[in-house]
Amino acid sequence: MQGIILSAGYGVRLDKYKPKPLVEILGKPLIDYAYDKLKALKINEITIIKSPALKLEHNCRQLIQALPLGTGDALKLIKEKGTFLVLPVDTPLVSKETLSNLIKYHFKHKNDITILASKVENPYGYGRIFNYPLRIKEEKDLTNFQRKKKLVNAGIYILNDRVLKYLDKIEKNKITLEYYFTDIFKYLPSKIKKGIYQINKEEEILGINTPLDLIKVTNLLSSKINQNLRKNNVFVNKAQIGPDVKITPGVKISDNSIILGNTIIEGNTYIIDSLIEDSKIISSIIGPYAHLKHSIIEESTIGNFVEVKNSEIKRQVKAKHLSYIGNALIEDGVNIGAGVIFSNFDGKIKSRSKVGSYSFIGSNSTIIAPITIGSNCYIGAGSEVTSSLNDNTFYLRRGNEKRALNKKLIEKKE
Repeated sequence: MQGIILSAGYGVRLDKYKPKPLVEILGKPLIDYAYDKLKALKINEITIIKSPALKLEHNCRQLIQALPLGTGDALKLIKEKGTFLVLPVDTPLVSKETLSNLIKYHFKHKNDITILASKVENPYGYGRIFNYPLRIKEEKDLTNFQRKKKLVNAGIYILNDRVLKYLDKIEKNKITLEYYFTDIFKYLPSKIKKGIYQINKEEEILGINTPLDLIKVTNLLSSKINQNLRKNNVFVNKAQIGPDVKITPGVKISDNSIILGNTIIEGNTYIIDSLIEDSKIISSIIGPYAHLKHSIIEESTIGNFVEVKNSEIKRQVKAKHLSYIGNALIEDGVNIGAGVIFSNFDGKIKSRSKVGSYSFIGSNSTIIAPITIGSNCYIGAGSEVTSSLNDNTFYLRRGNEKRALNKKLIEKKE
């Protein structure tokens, strides 16, 4: 079986500045929800049908629909024989289990085409499914009586090449000037076996066409993720947590936290009102109002308004107030004072910094990369550090004032 993702629509009602497939829910683009779902079903032959302007890096075949002429036109790009699972890009809530059951139903009944359907309380905007003969009518084509019908088309199909042969019979809609795949049922003869697989999970077939739809789907997905985490003994209520985040039992997360990407959180960790992206955190206290991105934090404290990016923070590090740590390796036991900035970008390239274990960096200091600060160093408040320091160095520089004291002062301080 092959997978087809229909993603050529522009979705201007949703976001006129971004193609619909790239619109994100909980930090993950819509196209990735569909792609990952097919991969989870072990469908490795995947085709994405997209618009010419859409740039994707997915490792699969990508076909271009030159003009947005509808789903019926898009599927004409599929020329080979076989069986295909067709997914729209904008139904991220459909579960792997539902799709797996749809596949089983299709082959069990030896259908040529099977429609995924569900009854919904408010069917406005959905195509309705009618039997005898099987057909789908779009909202705009319904009579007042037909609008009362609640069995709707999810826009998800399994079909084979015998069905695709009839795509050329579909006529262009006179109003939208598009070719609707749903019109194909008018032309399928009785020898083409058709079926409906019905589920009673209205939320799984919700599509996304407007900002209101996006908010609704986001809230439903977020609630489902948090419910599953609570079942696994994670202390979470209303935080926004992405679908690919992994959190172990015992972690505590406050309501105003946002955790996205491939983040992993383990151990006795407490996240307080912070934004975390693609990071790994082990037994640490984060926040409030911290921002972590592409970083590793282990048994440390990252406090108020501290940003950590592309960095590794080792054990017992404290950075409690108003600091930026970028492209840095911070060894065990380092204390980073309020207002410390790791200046890692010179306008062209980003450079790395390293701070050795048990060093102290005083408030409002600037660490200018590339640089290595040794172990047990003491940097006075307000210093500008422009060159590497050996172990056990006492360093103070404010404007033209510069002092580097020796190990004896460190020993005296202790």
